[in-house]
Amino acid sequence: MGRQEDVRSRRLSRSCAVQLDAYAEALARRIESAPEAETVEARSAHEWSEWVRAYADDCNPLKLIPIMPSIPKIEDRDLAPFLKGWSPYGPDGDSIARRH
Repeated sequence: MGRQEDVRSRRLSRSCAVQLDAYAEALARRIESAPEAETVEARSAHEWSEWVRAYADDCNPLKLIPIMPSIPKIEDRDLAPFLKGWSPYGPDGDSIARRH
């Protein structure tokens, strides 16, 4: 995965985590304001809210300090889609890397 794909994935994960956390918070407020806050259903809803909050935390890419993604090593074969039928291994169809 390239850096562009990595940052897009992290951004989407962060957005999802923020939305899930907001949902869990709204759910907790709703449970607290319910007249039947001490019922079995309310306790179950509270457990659900806590699970969602924990899941949001797990999804958050900023839970740990992110590091710079490494740049993948480019192989000869990675060039093939851009060579319009030419061999990425040179005119004889072989590369120095493949000979060793």
